[in-house]
Amino acid sequence: MGRIDEISDIDALGPAAELRSLRRILMTADAVGGVWTYSLDLAAGLQRRNVEIILAVMGPRPSEKQRQDARALQNLHLAESDFELEWMESPWESVDAAGNWLLELAAEREVDVIHLNGYSHARLPWNCPCLVAAHSCVNSWWKAVAPETTPPDLAEYTKRVAEGLNSASLVIAPTAAMLEMLKSFYLFSAPTRIIANGCSTASFWPAEKTCEIITIGRLWDEAKGMHFLDEVAQSVKWPIYAIGNTLHPAGNSVSASHLRTLGPLTREEIANRLRASAIYAAPAKYEPFGLAILEAALCGCALVLSDIPSLRENWHDSAILVDVKDHAAWEKALNQLIEMPAYRNELSNSARTRALELKPEEMSERYFDAYCELLLPAPAGLAEKSSKK
Repeated sequence: MGRIDEISDIDALGPAAELRSLRRILMTADAVGGVWTYSLDLAAGLQRRNVEIILAVMGPRPSEKQRQDARALQNLHLAESDFELEWMESPWESVDAAGNWLLELAAEREVDVIHLNGYSHARLPWNCPCLVAAHSCVNSWWKAVAPETTPPDLAEYTKRVAEGLNSASLVIAPTAAMLEMLKSFYLFSAPTRIIANGCSTASFWPAEKTCEIITIGRLWDEAKGMHFLDEVAQSVKWPIYAIGNTLHPAGNSVSASHLRTLGPLTREEIANRLRASAIYAAPAKYEPFGLAILEAALCGCALVLSDIPSLRENWHDSAILVDVKDHAAWEKALNQLIEMPAYRNELSNSARTRALELKPEEMSERYFDAYCELLLPAPAGLAEKSSKK
């Protein structure tokens, strides 16, 4: 499988994009995880193109620090709400109400393109092209984490996601692996493109390392493999620190026996920990892209990752890839890196070199080209190009 920045269903337009008139985008987001960081990095890149972003936030409200980061971008205007996200339990009444809110925002602000970081709202009667960016989905999460216990109440979610994907003008995924998962579950016919996420080096760079291992992920999220790493940690010679929320959405707190939990941190605090850590471990069962891994690589961490399709795609020659179910292999890989500093440094340099290829500027330029292509007067050309790949 080729690297993600080399795979595309539609060729980028390059200089031809300059001919199009793109002024304003309505983009949806949530403040829960990586979509927030992705949205702000993308908005920062589009600022160079004088593109205005209306960022419509659903789910939990942004923190004051997140609001400050958003306000720092002159081209970004924050619109907050309390509507539930489509992956939450029984959210559909709230999701429908959010749809009305989004339609009103789009009409009021006279946007040129809709960019959804979700699925179901793509089926709304938009008056402009609608792009869907696929960051994860509940069906593929369940298949990776607990395929034998897929809940029966996913029928409405599956129906709405499929309708959204089939209504989209364009579907973008950050990896070929994520795109293939979507196609296998939803059988949609919309044009597709793969655009890798990028990460700014403004906060993430190497520094002097200490004898510690770091990981990032919600302790309660089975997809992140934190329980597995907690068990591995008791046989690893260095301490393993875990950044992430220990409070489950249901209200109960999750604890660890061997991981040293740090709780949720700000992005600046995360960057400081990554710069100081020699090794980053990610035993994820499900990871459509892995923004935290990219940040760790930029900080010069040697990477030990799950051997799953998306991480092979991104890091196949720049990390140690280990079977997510093999405790002994994880213990061996981590302890080998601890005992072999030359190998650890070599792996660190390889990971950073790869990370620097995933430029946020390239991400924003490719999105800009996609938006502009959607504004062409003959949208059939988009689908025709897509089918040739």
